[in-house]
Amino acid sequence: MIKIIVPALSLLFCLVSKAEAIDIVSTGSYSEIINAADLIAGAGSDLNATYQSATNAVTLTISNALGANWAIDVRKTDGTWNGNFILKVKKTTGTAITTVVGSSNVEFFQGTGDGSFNVQILLEGVSIAVAPNVHNTTITYTVRTL
Repeated sequence: MIKIIVPALSLLFCLVSKAEAIDIVSTGSYSEIINAADLIAGAGSDLNATYQSATNAVTLTISNALGANWAIDVRKTDGTWNGNFILKVKKTTGTAITTVVGSSNVEFFQGTGDGSFNVQILLEGVSIAVAPNVHNTTITYTVRTL
């Protein structure tokens, strides 16, 4: 059995002015239990290679933006994680989809002012070749002014 856990993490970051800061809060998480029921054609076959969360697994809320333009960056911090896995985040309105590659920030999407946005987690690269384990990583979302 392979269990994937991707907790959401919230951060406060980035100054709008000397006295104000844009806030970002993430709520929600995603976990997937992968077992024999996920075999493509029963015993002896491979697992489904791709899994996805509900479209509202994570909600990102931006506040105190005061009309400013901003961008959300994303990165991950691996716990027990297999290098064959590809983790992506998808903004469920619009077309923003980003591969989360590791400890370096990657821009996810841009916006203006306050708002809430639903995020879907996509997992690719699952295979019976990956040793059974509880695999986990933490996704960090950071907001910055543009």
